[in-house]
Amino acid sequence: MTPEAYRARMLETLPAMADFLARACQHGSAPSAADLRAAVDVGYASMLQNPDVHAAARAVRAYLQDVVRAHKA
Repeated sequence: MTPEAYRARMLETLPAMADFLARACQHGSAPSAADLRAAVDVGYASMLQNPDVHAAARAVRAYLQDVVRAHKA
């Protein structure tokens, strides 16, 4: 999968990401659209550095975990 294809796929998952983050942050503020776009950018940047889908997914997951922690605080 190319970085561009990965980015396009990630953009398709934004509604699911928003739902996941809203549930994860039930007792805090909801993440913004900018948080979600940043997650896509993290995955895209990871793919540009190393075209490994699994590494990109781990980078996105780590970013989203940081977002959840920040919004739960």
